[in-house]
Amino acid sequence: MFVLFSLFMFGLLKSFFGVSSNKEFSFTDEQKLFLKWFWKDLSRKYSSVVIYGANQHTVEMLSLIKNSSKPKITFICDNNTKKRQINGISVIKINNLKSIKSDAIIVSSETSEEYLVKKAEISSDKLEVPVIKIYNDYLSTWFSTFNKRKYRPIIPEKSYIICCTPRSGSNLLRLLLRETELAGNPKEHFGSMFKVVENGNIPYVEYLRKIKSFTSTPNKVFGTKMHWFIYEKFERFMKRTSYYKNLKGDDLLREIFPNLKYIFLTRKDKIKQAISYWKAKQTRVWVSFGNEELAYKKEPVYSFKGINECLKKIELDEEKWLAFFKDNNLSPLTIIYEDLCENFEGAIKEVLKLLEVSIPKNLKVSKPKSRILSDDLSKEWLIKFVEDCNKHNLKINS
Repeated sequence: MFVLFSLFMFGLLKSFFGVSSNKEFSFTDEQKLFLKWFWKDLSRKYSSVVIYGANQHTVEMLSLIKNSSKPKITFICDNNTKKRQINGISVIKINNLKSIKSDAIIVSSETSEEYLVKKAEISSDKLEVPVIKIYNDYLSTWFSTFNKRKYRPIIPEKSYIICCTPRSGSNLLRLLLRETELAGNPKEHFGSMFKVVENGNIPYVEYLRKIKSFTSTPNKVFGTKMHWFIYEKFERFMKRTSYYKNLKGDDLLREIFPNLKYIFLTRKDKIKQAISYWKAKQTRVWVSFGNEELAYKKEPVYSFKGINECLKKIELDEEKWLAFFKDNNLSPLTIIYEDLCENFEGAIKEVLKLLEVSIPKNLKVSKPKSRILSDDLSKEWLIKFVEDCNKHNLKINS
């Protein structure tokens, strides 16, 4: 299931599934099974629904359930109605919902579920209908049905963790690795996973097992990425179990992930990284694909304080990763974001060699489908931030 992570509320959600736009956006096979199951269950309870989210997730989901006659989709709604129709279904503004009769509102998103839920609930109060979160509300139930279905899990024999900081290029690296079909699907699998686990009463160890099984490639390789705060939360929750309670650090991770390798992803220009982080925290756009229009949840506003705090967090988290490697006597493969951008193929082959994966002679690492989110606004902020640093007599390390 892919989604979980991403799901992981929406972290988790971002994770399990592989995301992109048009050809770049695609559900995994497990995610397709989950969404078909979800829609079938929905048809037993509701006659008509409104989908909230005029996004690529909705486009793909509608294509997936195009042969389903129930429940009827009355409208698709969104705050930004740049699209008038999706698959023949009208798109309306969220504030028009009060005039629409429907049995439920379905929140359609992997990565912004909580944000959209809050917006939808404002209108649902007027409508007095339930707001349904596909992943948070249904994923745990989906998991509970696994023992009732025939499923051949992939048990990974090799694994790796991309150890990173926010906006260090981890989405770029994980997409390139996923495209090889030789290195698992290294998404942010453990972002909000614990909320989902707790809400669904799913044992941590069982949840972990299924994540590894769902996202490993046929060559039995599992990959994931972790920011420092995710690692800390992951260790804390795993130590709550009787099996892992006496383990920590590398010992804990190696007990969980077989033949574990570490990849340290860093970025030379920390100021640009901090600007990207501050901007994304406001817009909620962490990755974009192809030529799709950027639909910001909120227009970004420059803030010296905000960018400086992001810079401090990035530097602190990186220091913690480096201390982790030193304390555990580890020598991770280090990939520098700027070098990755210059030589995609070289970096990906380095990872595959680290994993001792046989590299096909005809392997080609294509130009990434994601696009750089840095723009003229980012450049303006960079100039202004440097000026502000000089005004405050702050030393610039990047």
